[in-house]
Amino acid sequence: MNDPALIEQEEGQDLIDVICMQFLAAGEALKRLEKLQPGLLGNRFPDIDWKGAMGFRDVIAHQYFDLDEEQVLLICRDALPGLLAAIRTLETNWPESA
Repeated sequence: MNDPALIEQEEGQDLIDVICMQFLAAGEALKRLEKLQPGLLGNRFPDIDWKGAMGFRDVIAHQYFDLDEEQVLLICRDALPGLLAAIRTLETNWPESA
């Protein structure tokens, strides 16, 4: 979603909904992983804001109607690439990582 004006259109709102649902699921999965392997994420990838990623799940779940759509897009642009790269690395090396 390169055009911020798209947010104002129904299609843009649908995309924000899909993005938020994916962040909700990812945040929940990260919380479960942290519970199973405390400190794994922070120790392996200290430069990633894991607490923020898990907290964003809570914001979506509890304050969805107050979300700033532009902020969601900024998170996608700025934080998501590093988060995805860390998760993919962890996934690839899972037996050694645990």
